[in-house]
Amino acid sequence: MAEVRAKIPQEMRKAMSRTRRFFSPEDKVAILRMHFLEGVPVSETCKQLDLNSAQFYNWQRELFENGHLAFRAP
Repeated sequence: MAEVRAKIPQEMRKAMSRTRRFFSPEDKVAILRMHFLEGVPVSETCKQLDLNSAQFYNWQRELFENGHLAFRAP
């Protein structure tokens, strides 16, 4: 297996190893909290988590657009 992997160009290996990741709602909130409450810059947060900054900002927009739902009466 190692011999086959060594013959595959680096960019193809990287693309092949990437799989779609799933972030739970709790994960997303924890990631957003890193920036908003702990003051970690978006660029650093995304770099640490290998996350595209556009994804971070999509989650932020979603939170701000739907945050009022957290305050609804049960």
